[in-house]
Amino acid sequence: GGPGRCGPAPTFETHAANRELRRLTPTPRTNRRAPRLAIFGDSEACSLLTGLEAEARVHHTTIADGAINGCGIVAGEVSLQFGMLSRAWARSCLRRVDDTIDHVLARTHPGIVLWLSGWEVDDLRTHGHEVAYGTPEHTKLLLDRMERLYRRIKAPGRKLVILTTPKQTAGKFFPAPDLAYNQRFDHLNAIFREFAQRHPKTISVIDLDRHVCPTGHPCSTERDGFRPRSADGIHFTARGAAWAAHWIWPQLPKPARTSPRDSR
Repeated sequence: GGPGRCGPAPTFETHAANRELRRLTPTPRTNRRAPRLAIFGDSEACSLLTGLEAEARVHHTTIADGAINGCGIVAGEVSLQFGMLSRAWARSCLRRVDDTIDHVLARTHPGIVLWLSGWEVDDLRTHGHEVAYGTPEHTKLLLDRMERLYRRIKAPGRKLVILTTPKQTAGKFFPAPDLAYNQRFDHLNAIFREFAQRHPKTISVIDLDRHVCPTGHPCSTERDGFRPRSADGIHFTARGAAWAAHWIWPQLPKPARTSPRDSR
C-alpha cells in the first residue's frame, strides 16, 4: 500500500500466517507470562507484524502496531531519489514517528519493543541539504536520532530489540539489487549493533538479516523450500512473516521484574 499507518492484516493473510505456524514445530513453552509487545518501523515491519500477531496469540499476549508505511524509524526526510514518496510526506516522517510512538506506548505499555526499519539506507535531507549514505555525517545523524528515539521509548523494565534489516533479493517485478546496494544494509546493521552496545542492559539485537539471507549477497529468494518475501523482494508474505516471527520469538529477552505500567 501507500504511505500511512500499517493497519490490520486482511483475513486471508491472517489465515496464511496461522497455517504456517501450525506447520512449524511448536515454539518451546515456558511457565513465564509473555509480556506485551509493540513494533515500530516502516512497511517491512508492517509486513512482519502479521506473523508476530499470530505468534503472540500462541503465547496469549499481544503486539501493538506502531509501523508506518513510507517512514523509516529514524530516517526522517529521505532524498526521494527514486520518487517513491511526496516531499510533504517525507518531511512529516519524524513527527509522525514521534506521535505514533507516544500514542502506542501510552495505550499499551509494552514490556518489549521491536524495531525494524530500512529507509535509513537512503541519502537523507536535513536542514535543507543532502546527507549522503555511508558518510560520517550520515552515520552520526542516525546515531543521534537513535539516541533521541531511545529516550522516548525507554521506561523501567522495558527492553528494546532491534531486528537487523534483511538485504533485498530479486522479486517478480524487480531485479536483484547489486552488491553495492546490499552492502548498505550491512553498514546500517553495523550502526544498529554499535548503538545497542551503548545500552547493553536494555537493548539487544536479533540478526533477522542472517536468518533471511544466511549466505549474504546475493540473498536467496527461497528459504526452507518457499519464498518468504513478496514480489518486490523486500516485504514478507504472510507465510514468510510467520516463519520469521516463529524464529524471532524464542530469542526475545526475558521480561523485567518491573513492568513499564507499574513504573508509571
